[in-house]
Amino acid sequence: PVEVRYNEGCSPGNGKGKIYRQEPPLRADVDLEAPILLYSGCFDVVFDIEGKGRIEPVLDSPSERTDQPNRFNLKAYNSLDFTAVPEAGYVLDDVLVNGERMLVFAGSSFRIPEIVKDHSVEIRFVEIASDPEPSPPVTHTITSTVLFGTCTISPLGAIVVNEGANQQFAITPTAGVVQTLSVDGVPVACNQAGCTHTFTDVRSDHSLEVICS
Repeated sequence: PVEVRYNEGCSPGNGKGKIYRQEPPLRADVDLEAPILLYSGCFDVVFDIEGKGRIEPVLDSPSERTDQPNRFNLKAYNSLDFTAVPEAGYVLDDVLVNGERMLVFAGSSFRIPEIVKDHSVEIRFVEIASDPEPSPPVTHTITSTVLFGTCTISPLGAIVVNEGANQQFAITPTAGVVQTLSVDGVPVACNQAGCTHTFTDVRSDHSLEVICS
């Protein structure tokens, strides 16, 4: 005798599903009068989606859809192909089927083959990290001033310099001679006919002052 046992797992429209198990199994030694049990039905594949994205399943028939989003009902031994599609600004990070991690390849297409039990699928989309705004450079100001006389300093005034950079100043008398050159209030040597002074590896504000006569 043969008895078919339906697992009551098929959604409306999916019928009685397909045979997915036989007891006793094929080629088993059995009593001549022992019944052969055939199990038929369908199984659910339920997706849990985290983050911004969606799945695009490839279904054999509309009846495999259910009245619940991201829950599909497949006849035994059918396969389910699906693609994980992230929204703009997101990327597919992880796919787990019944707790088992699947490899994520370009295209993000997957297959659950020969379904003979219910499946749970976890899909996680994560936001693409944007490049942080570069920090503005640390700067310092060197102020060059002609205190008296007809001299020129190039460059003249408040000069902004990036930290760690070098900055050179040229001092030239237009009439007469350079009398004194002070850097941060301290006199430094300068030829009467003119000279240059370089601030190296600038780490703080500075001043440069000239007197010509």
